[in-house]
Amino acid sequence: MNKILSAFLMFVILPFLVFAGADGSDEYDVRQLKWGMSPEEVKQVENLQNSFLSASGNLVLYKKAKLFENDIMITFYFDSNNQLQTVNYESLKINSSYDEKFLEALREKYEKKEEGKDEKTTLNYLKIIKNKKYLYKFPQEAWEYAQNDYQIKLKGSNDYDLRKNLLKAKIWKHRDTVILYNPLRGNSSLLSVQYINKELWEKSKTEYENLVNQELKEIIAKKAEPVEEKTELL
Repeated sequence: MNKILSAFLMFVILPFLVFAGADGSDEYDVRQLKWGMSPEEVKQVENLQNSFLSASGNLVLYKKAKLFENDIMITFYFDSNNQLQTVNYESLKINSSYDEKFLEALREKYEKKEEGKDEKTTLNYLKIIKNKKYLYKFPQEAWEYAQNDYQIKLKGSNDYDLRKNLLKAKIWKHRDTVILYNPLRGNSSLLSVQYINKELWEKSKTEYENLVNQELKEIIAKKAEPVEEKTELL
């Protein structure tokens, strides 16, 4: 009986929680949570015990679950003020059926039914800012990519880390939440779906634009400066 109940909770209740907050009548931003919640509040709602510190030293709560018959990890990220900012769904194994079901559910829930309207895509600004060292390493390539509306193909085997951080994700926006569908191509095809506080998203977007339009241009200009040749003293 317990096994039957557990299966029901995994396959019926969990998908509902994923999209909680999608309807205008809901009071939540994602699942049964609001952006800015404290770790204690999230622990109580989600019945969480496991945690770790991110590379930046911020708290991350997590738990394993099943969604659309696939093993996943759900992570809850907090900022330096211990306020909830993002919730990630990461698949733990390659499962194309899961990817398709998740994408279809997102489309059904968040897309406006307008004929002939292309699906929106975006760079993952949070990911780029986190890994901006690769833009510093290949400033010319990153800047040209941005100036050409992200249409040119990045090439060269040595800039793989740059290219994988500039992959586009499908994007939906709902009230105070930004949803990203990130198929992680490369050595694997694992899927990551992120629910992000809209304020954090806009802040990251502005930081990326400043990085491209100011910092990278300065780095490129400095590299282009002629090197003064020094004459050795006899």
